[in-house]
Amino acid sequence: MASNDNLSGRDDNRVELHVPRGESESVIQVTLRTLAVMRNVPISDLEPLYERIEPDALVDLLSHAEECNAAVSVEFTVEGHTVAISHEEGEHLGDSNPVVVEVVDDA
Repeated sequence: MASNDNLSGRDDNRVELHVPRGESESVIQVTLRTLAVMRNVPISDLEPLYERIEPDALVDLLSHAEECNAAVSVEFTVEGHTVAISHEEGEHLGDSNPVVVEVVDDA
């Protein structure tokens, strides 16, 4: 489920979505799902992420960070949106997912 957070001190034209990743969902899938929600279009109408980033390298980096219990953050722009994907270091219990995807509407 996506949540729309408009925090005080932020630009009123700025829309942020913080989206949890489902257990069986890849970081690429949740990124595409979030972009589709922001643009109000089906995922199939989005520009392929491989036009902007190397998806396999992103997945490998996040997997490595999880294995090493390290923090890492990657940010890129696609279709007028800034996408920030991060893995936070620390112990994560049960089904808690340490990967966070944030999408900001830069319009």
